[in-house]
Amino acid sequence: MSRNKKIEHEVVTKWKVMAMAVKEIHANRLWEANYQSFEHCMSTAVGWKKSWAYEMLKAADVLADAPITDASMARYLHALAPEQRMIAWEGAVTEAAPEKPTREHVKKSAALLKSGKDDEIEDDGGG
Repeated sequence: MSRNKKIEHEVVTKWKVMAMAVKEIHANRLWEANYQSFEHCMSTAVGWKKSWAYEMLKAADVLADAPITDASMARYLHALAPEQRMIAWEGAVTEAAPEKPTREHVKKSAALLKSGKDDEIEDDGGG
């Protein structure tokens, strides 16, 4: 594996580890012993704004259903039912092929699925 590929792989895996850790802190209320709230814990201990902490919680939820490659993709898939998340992800992968799906591919695929037009992903030729 080239140095660049190794670094890219680390970036992808490390944010996933962080997302899962944030979910554990939130779900098990691990912040209670030392902080006034989950948000206070995230801002004081980690230096994150409330919005980013909750984005990471969404990402952890979505990761259980779809192998997203960027935490920002979760905002579009999180609104879907868990069983629909993989369908939307697969639509984004199909549209992006042969490249990796971007946040925009995920956004479009999730929107089409929510509107009941998920068959358009394959029919419009991608892009």
